[in-house]
Amino acid sequence: LIPVTACIFVTFGMIYLKGIPLRGVLLLADIGWLLHSYIVVSISGFIYAGSALIVNGWTMYVMRKGQPRRIND
Repeated sequence: LIPVTACIFVTFGMIYLKGIPLRGVLLLADIGWLLHSYIVVSISGFIYAGSALIVNGWTMYVMRKGQPRRIND
């Protein structure tokens, strides 16, 4: 059930979102895949999902850092 939910999130995100919100949805899906890999004891799946989680988190950080700041921030 977790992988199906993750796939639905990714499909929705790819169609309707862009930028940082898209990366946030991908991050949630990666968390789901990481949890699934942990439950079924898949070491390679856990490593893959963990690395995707780190890369998506880093990309979100870099994208946020590159945005211009507003006057009120």
